[in-house]
Amino acid sequence: MLARIPETELAALMRGYGHTPPFFTAGFDDEDPLSIHQRFAAVLDEALDMIAAFKWEAPGLRVRVVNVVDLMRLQDESQHPHGLSAARFRAMFLEGVPVVFACHGYPWLIHRLVYKNDTG
Repeated sequence: MLARIPETELAALMRGYGHTPPFFTAGFDDEDPLSIHQRFAAVLDEALDMIAAFKWEAPGLRVRVVNVVDLMRLQDESQHPHGLSAARFRAMFLEGVPVVFACHGYPWLIHRLVYKNDTG
């Protein structure tokens, strides 16, 4: 999640809404890429563990986790060379199934690319 407020304020806001978000911050110093990858993997594992716990409590819960590295993958393949076909998009974003995004981008752009996608 990209936020324009300090992480501590964002965490307090999310907890106020009843969420316990995992956080990952990198790229602001000379940290070794392997270290960044290991820390990100640990946070992703934490997020997946949270989803597993939700599924244990609510067996009918369906959630998909998507790590978006190239936002243009969310475009239709006719609109961008990196885009997905309509079938691949529908397979990734099932109707009625919440998606948790791990993305290094702008939330409004993700909303536009996913919810305004006319592939299905």
